[in-house]
Amino acid sequence: MLLATWGTFFVAAIVAFWLELRVEAHELSIKSFVKFCFPADGWKGQSARTDIVLYFVGKITAPLAGIAGFMVTGVMSVYISRYLLFAGLSPRGSKGGVGIAILLGFVFFLINDLSNYLSHLAEHQIPFLWEFHKVHHTATFLSPLTTAREHPLVMAFDGLVSGILLGFAVGAAHAYYGYSVPEMMGLLATANMFGTLLVLDAIRHSQFPVSFGKLDHVLISPHMHQLHHSVKESHWNKNMGNKLSIWDELFRTTFIPVRGEKLEFGSGSAEEDYEYRSVLRCYWVPFVRNFRSWKAAHWPAPQLESPPCIPDQEGRSKVA
Repeated sequence: MLLATWGTFFVAAIVAFWLELRVEAHELSIKSFVKFCFPADGWKGQSARTDIVLYFVGKITAPLAGIAGFMVTGVMSVYISRYLLFAGLSPRGSKGGVGIAILLGFVFFLINDLSNYLSHLAEHQIPFLWEFHKVHHTATFLSPLTTAREHPLVMAFDGLVSGILLGFAVGAAHAYYGYSVPEMMGLLATANMFGTLLVLDAIRHSQFPVSFGKLDHVLISPHMHQLHHSVKESHWNKNMGNKLSIWDELFRTTFIPVRGEKLEFGSGSAEEDYEYRSVLRCYWVPFVRNFRSWKAAHWPAPQLESPPCIPDQEGRSKVA
């Protein structure tokens, strides 16, 4: 997947560079291409440096979140399977052929993508979750490494929602077809890999505004996700799908980007972007901000009582 990610990135970069070369008549050289792929003002900035560190930290935290989601799926599927068999479901007796495996992989892919949309929607709409998801949106420069710019609790929440929804489908498939949980997770992983390549996931966090034309109403193109990171208020809470935009269409959160529109990235608040400027602050600040919100709601600041008024010698009231 690492090879696929950077391979997709450079192929897209070559195409985008060639198109810009034709329009703006840039110098054709390896040096100009490298500058186009890795603009110095972006990669030398604090946002990119934070992304780089979080990328390597994510190599530890992301698998842990994935294991947690896998365990939730496993537990859910066991209970669902037992319930269906107890309710009278008759097992098929065989796993079926390649067609059944492909069908199950596609069903799991749809459910997982829906769960990603729902958890993402919750992270934008629920203030407590937004403080943690905001870590991702305070990136002011997008690169493939920005994908890993996530708080561990967000990863855990995504895994929990996905694990619960997948548990129903996996449990039913286990009861009827006899597939094991690892086998079905393998089918999902394979489907996800194809989906990742299909939507050019490697360049959704990049400066390459690639759209799919009319297919933007079905698939989340890189340009659609880049708009999701825009500081423009009309772009907020839009295009929240992971690979499919059909959920955005269903819940009316689709926003098709304007061709050629220049986007600026960030949370929409320069002050908050600065507040999440370092790795430690990305992990710590969401807890602090949530605690302050909780404290303000439960321990409101005491209201000072108005001082008593006493009449003066002429009978008019005055403050004591």
